[in-house]
Amino acid sequence: MHPPSCTLTARRHLQVTTGQVNELAATDDDLVRVLDEVDPLTQAEIPDVSVGAPSRAASPVEWSDAGCLGARAAPGGRHVSVAFRGWARWLAGGSMDGRAPGDRPILVRVDRVPEIAAALDSASIRRDRPVLVLVGGAGGMDDSHMRLLEVVLRDVVVPVVAERAAVVVDGGTDSGVMRAIGRARSTTGAEFPLVGVAARGTVVAPGGAPAIGGAARLEAHHTHVVLVPGTTWGDESPWLAEVADVVAGVAPSVTVLFNGGEISYDDVSRSLEKGRPVVVLAGTGRTADTIAAAATGCEGDPRAQRIAESELIRVVPIEDVAAVRAAVAGALSPH
Repeated sequence: MHPPSCTLTARRHLQVTTGQVNELAATDDDLVRVLDEVDPLTQAEIPDVSVGAPSRAASPVEWSDAGCLGARAAPGGRHVSVAFRGWARWLAGGSMDGRAPGDRPILVRVDRVPEIAAALDSASIRRDRPVLVLVGGAGGMDDSHMRLLEVVLRDVVVPVVAERAAVVVDGGTDSGVMRAIGRARSTTGAEFPLVGVAARGTVVAPGGAPAIGGAARLEAHHTHVVLVPGTTWGDESPWLAEVADVVAGVAPSVTVLFNGGEISYDDVSRSLEKGRPVVVLAGTGRTADTIAAAATGCEGDPRAQRIAESELIRVVPIEDVAAVRAAVAGALSPH
């Protein structure tokens, strides 16, 4: 089954047989990666390669390098897998032309917690390094606070993460703070790993069909997305905490909460259970402001009160950019 754009945007076609693979890989700029000797049933677990093939039994097989995400054939009983540049742009709903190989997240599938370390290693995510966990949302934020969010991400989070050679871990979808950090990383030219963690049934991704209506697209500027079991929003929450822990190892980590909804209470609680400090950005609305109010003694949501009582919670006004930087940088510094 082809992506919808397959027959609409094709610029040209390549006729590929097994014997031509090595030559094409070396000479054709539109070929990102060629993998042979691969079981076609495992295609969804291979980065850069989509599900489906134009005609797996045919040889030679036509592949469109502009309109198709990838394809494979089995001439002579041998499986050939070809991945084409640009699937992330199709994933984001745009054109597939002009994407560099690094401009799309590498997909990593994990089914059990003990598999996380090996999966991260296979995706070349170096471990035992500082981690910033970014949680929350952007619902209810007015334009002025959205601008402050952009300033904090661009002028605080991105530089501090780069200085500490850290990794950012978030939900990976194209919305709210996850979209904002992806764009901030892209516009500043930063190169730190940006790792999303998403429940497979809640997102639109190559290799699987979302199980819910309104499934989210992945944010295209993330370097990696770890796809974990789940079909409901919030199923990713325990996995996000686990992935952050595995990446950090013995290195320091911190969670930063912007705004947020119901799931953010679980995200913050799981960070606290891991012994991870949490910086709550007051003035960003919803969950963050409820926790900030509870920290001043105001009665309200009992979940916020329990969280605010933790010694690992630090509330910082988003308007105080210098204080935000000090809190984040301090938490990511070696202790």
